[in-house]
Amino acid sequence: MLTDWQIGKSRHGRFLRALFLIFILVGSLTALVLTASGQEGSSNAPENLSAPVAPAGNAYGDYLPTEMSYQGQIVDGSGVPQVGSYAMQFGVYGPPPTYTLRYTEIQTIATDPDGLFNVMIGAVQPGLDIALAGGDAWLQVQLDGEILAPLQPIGTVPYAQYAQKLVGGTGAFSAIGGGDLIQASGDYAAVSGGYDNIASGYGATIGGGRYNRAAGGDSVIAGGSFNSAYADAGVATIGGGFNNTVTDTATTIAGGYNNSAQATYSSIGGGIDNITAGDNSVIGGGSQNTTTGLGSTIGGGFGHNADGQYATIGGGEENLANGYAASVAGGRLNSAAGYMSAIPGGVSNYASGNSSLAAGAFASAVHDHAFVWSDGTTISFASTDANQFLIHATGGMGVNTNAPQSQLHVVDTLNGNATDLSAHVATIENDSTDTSPDVLALVAGAANPGGSVNYVTFFDSSGAIAAIEGNGSGGVAYVTSGADLAEYLPLHTAVSHTPEPGTVLGLTSDGLHLNTADAQRVWVVSSAAGFVGNAAAKVQDDMALVAFMGQVPVRVRGPVRAGDLLVASGLGDGTAVSITP
Repeated sequence: MLTDWQIGKSRHGRFLRALFLIFILVGSLTALVLTASGQEGSSNAPENLSAPVAPAGNAYGDYLPTEMSYQGQIVDGSGVPQVGSYAMQFGVYGPPPTYTLRYTEIQTIATDPDGLFNVMIGAVQPGLDIALAGGDAWLQVQLDGEILAPLQPIGTVPYAQYAQKLVGGTGAFSAIGGGDLIQASGDYAAVSGGYDNIASGYGATIGGGRYNRAAGGDSVIAGGSFNSAYADAGVATIGGGFNNTVTDTATTIAGGYNNSAQATYSSIGGGIDNITAGDNSVIGGGSQNTTTGLGSTIGGGFGHNADGQYATIGGGEENLANGYAASVAGGRLNSAAGYMSAIPGGVSNYASGNSSLAAGAFASAVHDHAFVWSDGTTISFASTDANQFLIHATGGMGVNTNAPQSQLHVVDTLNGNATDLSAHVATIENDSTDTSPDVLALVAGAANPGGSVNYVTFFDSSGAIAAIEGNGSGGVAYVTSGADLAEYLPLHTAVSHTPEPGTVLGLTSDGLHLNTADAQRVWVVSSAAGFVGNAAAKVQDDMALVAFMGQVPVRVRGPVRAGDLLVASGLGDGTAVSITP
């Protein structure tokens, strides 16, 4: 653009001040053309390439009609605007030092009350485009036959002057930066360069690459090859890649190969053969993934289908999420079909219940709110009712241990009061307030379990020490090393220390006493009771555990022969003596 330069003085003493000279391309012209060759360049595009195509132009790149706007003001020596008609001649010359004349034209101009005029150079005499196509052009202006200024170089606004073998370029105010076999047929369209690119949409843009087609209004293809923004793909974007297509409004493909964004506001990050067919859906990448649900998402992986509204697949292979807001995080051949169902991973899991979850391998949560985990050692492990939490783990389930020794192995390190629930490793509680709240059921499959069927086995650090087992008669037996049935009874206040096992005590009205002469009953302090009664929650020092029946060791004075009876010695020292029956 040339601005505000003094171009000369007329013979009438009037001055012409050029306000500005601007080079414009009008009508359907977007660029000047250099016919570098007499043939159109060959195209290597495949015949079946689906892309919006602008109307073909002349294969030889014919000169297109151009005009150049020239505006100015005529004033007298005092700066007063002049009103009238004047003959103005324009000449376009080649570069110095020869300044060869390329084009000339005479027009009659008329000024307005402010002395201003506007003329389109090239409107009367054709050939301006040829003169400018040669490049490095200079302008000379004469008013009523008098040269008004020295030769001035002609600048341009930032549009391309030519493109080799241009095919098209017919959009108003469109622009081509360079390249070969380029078309910018949409109004305000632009092609920066590349080969065989066509921007036919209003305001469409192609940055470069090859065989790209931008037909959607305000669509953008940054580069790549064989990419297409269809006519319905307004404000759509393709970043690059190969053979990617956007066919609906505001769709986006960042790159990749043969991806297709077909629904409004959908986007594909990359990958190959991915399709977004649901509005607002997203595919991050991967291969052969498809979103059809509104707002659905696939992060990556292979062969996924997100058909449910707002469904999500994180990755993996051949997963399906067709429930509303269903989710598959990963894995292979998983299917989340239930409303807000979920599969965190694994293989061949199925969650069809509402708010259900299946995980592992071959787990099926087919009821509402069911949670199923399977280790895959069976073909199918399925829920049987709603609200179930199912685990199939042939290696056992460990809590606080990674080496379970049984199907359920719970480990902790605790030491506390037995009356405190938190001091126990596990708690089973029935909080029903009805009259028969059962707590724990132990089931054995045998019809009449005998001693080899242990319902409960007790262990210490070295091994088993007791058990509750079947007795072979339809009941159970308590098996332990203890041989007596004992009970806690209070000690008399005269007993100053806790009696040792085997001590003989007499029961009086005031408690257990060492004096057995006046005792109502005589008992022996138990050493290892098999059953214990009258036990307080916490063992008290003022009580002694005495055997009521069974086998119990006894402290004896004197010799004892087989078959002798033991009776209290009466010495008040807690001993017995033997007598022969």
